[in-house]
Amino acid sequence: MKTFYLAAACTLVSLQGFTQNNCATSFKRNNGNGTCGLQGELRLTFAGGCPANVPYIDSVYINNDKTNVAFSAPDNSKCNGANAYISYCVVSGNMPPANIWKIFFRNPDGSSYTCDVSSTGIVPVVFSSFTATLTGSTIVCRWNTENETDNKYFELERSADGLVFSSIARINSNTQGNYQYTDAAAGILTANTIYYRVKQVDNSGSFSYSKVFAIKNGIAKNDIVVTPNPFKQNINISFNSTASTLTEIKLLNVNGQTAAVKKLVPAAGQNTCMLNGISQLPKGVYMIQVIQNGQVIKSQQLLKQ
Repeated sequence: MKTFYLAAACTLVSLQGFTQNNCATSFKRNNGNGTCGLQGELRLTFAGGCPANVPYIDSVYINNDKTNVAFSAPDNSKCNGANAYISYCVVSGNMPPANIWKIFFRNPDGSSYTCDVSSTGIVPVVFSSFTATLTGSTIVCRWNTENETDNKYFELERSADGLVFSSIARINSNTQGNYQYTDAAAGILTANTIYYRVKQVDNSGSFSYSKVFAIKNGIAKNDIVVTPNPFKQNINISFNSTASTLTEIKLLNVNGQTAAVKKLVPAAGQNTCMLNGISQLPKGVYMIQVIQNGQVIKSQQLLKQ
C-alpha cells in the first residue's frame, strides 16, 4: 500500500494561467446526512489545507469502471481550521461503497488531473507499468510498482473474454517492485485474445487492480485436423507445413503441462502423423500444438474419454 501525500504527478498550463493540481488526502461519505441532506455529501480532506483553486469532480472510477455518481460544484466554506474539507453534494446516482476511488478532477481553468483517494488516507500500490508478451507458446507478464508499503501479495488473473477473470498465480511482494510470471498454459485457451490483470492485496485484506492488458493469442485455430475427437487411445494429426523443418507435436493438459510429445521432420505440404501411448491419460480437455522454430503454428482442443 502507499500513503497518498499532497502531491501531483504533473502540472498543467492553460490560457487562463498556471494551476497547481492537488490531490485529497482522504474522503468521507455522508449518506443521507450532512449539509447536502438526503442526496448525500462527499467531503475531501487535504493534508496541507484546501487548494486555492478549488477543483470540480468530473467523474469517479472504481476498479477501472466509471460509476454513476455526479456531484455539484464544490463548497469550500469549511476550509478553515484543523478539520478543513471541501464539500460536494450528490446531484445524481449513488456514491460507491468502495474505500478507494479514482477521482477525475477539473480545475476552474479547464485543465484536469486524476487522483487515487481512499477513505483511510492510504491507497494501494501504484502500478507504474504492466505488460504481457507472447513468447513461443507462453505469455510472459511483467509489472512494476511504486512505493510498496504493507503490500502482502499479488494475484495474476486471466480471462478469455475480458469480463470473467480467474487467478492463475500468486506472487509475494518483494522490495524491488519488479515482477514477472510466465503463463505456460495460455496456449490451451481457444479465444483469439487473452486478457490479463494484476490484483494487489495488502495485509488488511484490501485490494485493487492494475489496468487490463489484452494480447492476441497468436495461435491458429484452423488448418489442423485431429481424429478421433474425443479420443480414447491413439490420435491422428493432419496439418499443413510450409517448410521441411524439425517439428514438435505436443499434447498439453489443462494445466499447460506436456502429456505427450512427438518430434518429426515433415515434408512441405500436407502431413499426417500418429501420437500413441496416451491411452492411460486421465479423462478431460487437452490441447494439441504443432510447434516449429519455437513457435506454435497450429493448435486444436480435444477431449479424452
